[in-house]
Amino acid sequence: VDVLLVANKVDLMPVQCTRTRLTSFVRRRSKAFGLSRCSGVHLVSAKAGMGVNILATQLEQLLDRGKEVYVVGAQNAGKSSLINRLSQRYGGPGEEDGGPIASPLPGTTLGMVKLPSLLPNGSDVYDTPGLLQPFQLSSRLTGEEMKLVLPSRRMTPRTYRAEIGSTIHIGGLARIDVIDSPQRTVYLTVWASNKVNTHYSRTGKDADTFLEKHGGSKMTPPIGELRMKNFGKWGNRTINVYGEEWQASTRDISIA
Repeated sequence: VDVLLVANKVDLMPVQCTRTRLTSFVRRRSKAFGLSRCSGVHLVSAKAGMGVNILATQLEQLLDRGKEVYVVGAQNAGKSSLINRLSQRYGGPGEEDGGPIASPLPGTTLGMVKLPSLLPNGSDVYDTPGLLQPFQLSSRLTGEEMKLVLPSRRMTPRTYRAEIGSTIHIGGLARIDVIDSPQRTVYLTVWASNKVNTHYSRTGKDADTFLEKHGGSKMTPPIGELRMKNFGKWGNRTINVYGEEWQASTRDISIA
């Protein structure tokens, strides 16, 4: 089995994220999760068409032996969009002409979808349902809410000089409380869709009151006060991070 790692949506990455750094990151992460070797790493944007031709060229080289292709990945990774791009490259149907349906709503691809003889040598391509990640919030969001969460253009940083005892709200989905630090302040940079609002406030009653007042309206998603109430009780996790310098970010907190 030949494995090609495809990192989609690279057109959304910030300018500082060079192709070399991103390729190295993908290789490190895949190896850490148990993939000892892969036949190639491709940085693509199915939406913009970036990198698809290079991916297609390597697919053609690997498929001289008539192998089938299975497109596998997490939900909302853009698998169906990528297949439609490949299909259009070879004169096949896009989404409008009967290809796989691409949607921000998780679970759109309900079962294995076979696209017979999609590639030039007659190889079949299979679109698979998105793998559900138990820690992801996306499975609990509506289609409209997912449109807010999924970035549609290049992300820009929002940096806060956060004092001890302050809170950064990320939409109505998450908040980061600065509990303690050797210094009075720390720098926190939020990377998220530009459609997800962030807000800085004092921790405690101020933060709770702000969320009660604006959750579901100014701070979305969720969309609507009723959705906010039905979303369930918030959990919390204490995370210890250690910085090394002021000039560069040294730790990531990932909220799925």
